[in-house]
This record gives sequence, C-alpha cells and structure tokens, in this order.
Amino acid sequence: MPEHIPENRSRLNLAAKRALKKLGQVPDPTSLYCLQLAEWALDNRFEAKDSRLRSSLESLQGWSPEKVERFLELGPNGEKQDPVPWNKVREPEELAVQLLLALHDSLPRLMPGYLKSPA
Repeated sequence: MPEHIPENRSRLNLAAKRALKKLGQVPDPTSLYCLQLAEWALDNRFEAKDSRLRSSLESLQGWSPEKVERFLELGPNGEKQDPVPWNKVREPEELAVQLLLALHDSLPRLMPGYLKSPA
C-alpha cells in the first residue's frame, strides 16, 4: 500500500510502522508512524509526571511531516543525524523508548529550560 505521507517511507517511519503492528496497533497512514509510536510509548511504558513531553508530542503532530523529520534529525551541533541509535533497537518497545529519548533530547531547542524540573 502506498504511503499517504512521503516521510513515512523513511527508515525511521517504516521501522515505527512495523513496531506498531508488532505491538498490536493499527498504523494510521495519515500521520507519521514515529509520532504514533512515541505516543504509544507514553501511554504504555512511562509514567509521565511531567506533562511537557506529552504536550510537545501533541504539538509535533500539528507540524508538517517535513518539519518534524528535520527537527528529529537535527543533531546538537546542527548536523543531520539518525534520530535513534539503531544498534540499541532490537524490539518494538526499544524503538519506542529511543524515539521518546530523541524527542526529549530535542525539546530544549523548542523550550529553553525544558531539562529543568517543572515548578
């Protein structure tokens, strides 16, 4: 089946699609699979006392797929990099966790002070 969103043909999104299926989820072809998997991880693997990660994920879902991809691929020094360390990904849950870590590590670019504890 052709993808509705060209970015869903990337390595990350195709891996996220496979992971969602292995986790018993039905991937939605009208949104980025990586964001769907990150949302699954928040719902099923983490007790988030800090809601900033969830609200940031919700914000990213409103961005264009191209902008989300550029955001996740931007390294700390402005270089393009893989959003996840593929050598640490063996199971669907591991990809979900690595996606959340990538999101967490990227958020200070959007919200200075994100890494500080909320008041």
